[in-house]
Formats: sequence, C-alpha cells, structure tokens
Amino acid sequence: MTLMTLTALMTLTALMTLMTLTALTALMTLTALTALMTLTALTALTALTALMTLTALTALMTLTALMTLTALMTLTALTALMTLTALMTLTALMTLMALTVLMVL
Repeated sequence: MTLMTLTALMTLTALMTLMTLTALTALMTLTALTALMTLTALTALTALTALMTLTALTALMTLTALMTLTALMTLTALTALMTLTALMTLTALMTLMALTVLMVL
C-alpha cells in the first residue's frame, strides 16, 4: 500500500470515529433532554394535582361552612317561630280567659 492510500484510510477511519462519537453525543443529549422534559412534565403534573386537591378541599370546606351556617340560621328561625307561636297562643288564651271572666260578670 502506498503512503497516500494509508493516509486516506486513516483519515476515513478518523472521520468515521468522529461521526460515531458525534452520533453518540447527540443520542445522549437527546436522552437527557427527554428525561428532563419527562421530569418537568411530572413536576408540573404533581403541582397541578396538588393545586386541584387544595382547591377541592377549599371548596368542600366552604360548602360545609355554608351548610352549617344555613342549618344554624334555619334553627334560629325555627326557634323564633316556635317562640312567636307560643306567645301568640298564650296571648289568645289570656284573651279568652279575660272574655270568659267578663261574660261571667
């Protein structure tokens, strides 16, 4: 083999090695980027899930508080209504008794 043929062969081998190395580096970079994107997506998903859970819990607590408040207001209204009914009944009875006494006199 001549010196030029050997040089060409060595250059070709070096180029192929360089191309293989470049391809491997690109593949490693791509793998790293994919892993990073997956991690970012998972982190975002976790944060979103946590936020949704927090929102749901807040809504549930607000709903429970509103229901409790409504129940208390209803109970207060019922108590007031019962008291009013009792007072009206008492007034009616007293009026009836007074009329009865007047009629007897």
